[in-house]
Amino acid sequence: MCFNKEKLFERFGNDEEMVKIVLDSFFEEAPELIEKLTNAVGQKNIEEIKLNSHALKGSAANVNADLLRDEVLELETAAKEGLLDSFTVIIKKINKEYSAFVEAVKHD
Repeated sequence: MCFNKEKLFERFGNDEEMVKIVLDSFFEEAPELIEKLTNAVGQKNIEEIKLNSHALKGSAANVNADLLRDEVLELETAAKEGLLDSFTVIIKKINKEYSAFVEAVKHD
């Protein structure tokens, strides 16, 4: 599921204002983290990939962006295992899932 709205509201006690604050914070932070990840992938900077993927994974989990979280976890794991050849493919999937999440939230 791209966006598990029900679980997100459940986690925050169905408090619409709190959910809005959490989502706004995510949409402020996520693009910057994705840009850092994209740059780190281009430079094959494994430490930066691990650091930023870990942060983005947590942020995505916090807003129940489940598919985005899964792709970021895949990148974090690839970085830990030194699988440089997979970085470019995974970062494309991360961008795709982020866009899908944005659309899902916008149209929900």
